[in-house]
Amino acid sequence: MGTVREFGAVVALRPLDPATMQYELAEAYLASGDQDKAQESVRAALEAAPRFRPAQKLLVQIKSS
Repeated sequence: MGTVREFGAVVALRPLDPATMQYELAEAYLASGDQDKAQESVRAALEAAPRFRPAQKLLVQIKSS
């Protein structure tokens, strides 16, 4: 859960690359077992960068599990 907290803090600081930070936060949520939060974060990543391929793939992965 510490990883989620760390990425959450970085996202709150409004990084230069919000899509990557949201994507990494989504991965951390997924690793901690929180699929709902992971989906929220990966969608935020796609809002910031709709063609961000890793986030697209992660969303498909979340949806199919």
